[in-house]
Amino acid sequence: MPLPAIARIIDAAYRAYRANQAIENTRTAAELAQLASEIAERKANIKRVLHTTIETMAREIEVKSSTFAV
Repeated sequence: MPLPAIARIIDAAYRAYRANQAIENTRTAAELAQLASEIAERKANIKRVLHTTIETMAREIEVKSSTFAV
């Protein structure tokens, strides 16, 4: 094989490799964005649950405190 042909093959293989890496990087970025979205959603859900729990406990304490105050 002449040298220019080998160089073209190597160049084409390298370009294919870089294109594949770009696709993988894009896929990874999309997966990370999805994961970040899921984490934010879970965080908001946990915050709502904690807020509701604290409000419920506060009401329960108020009811019990008013019962003992009488």
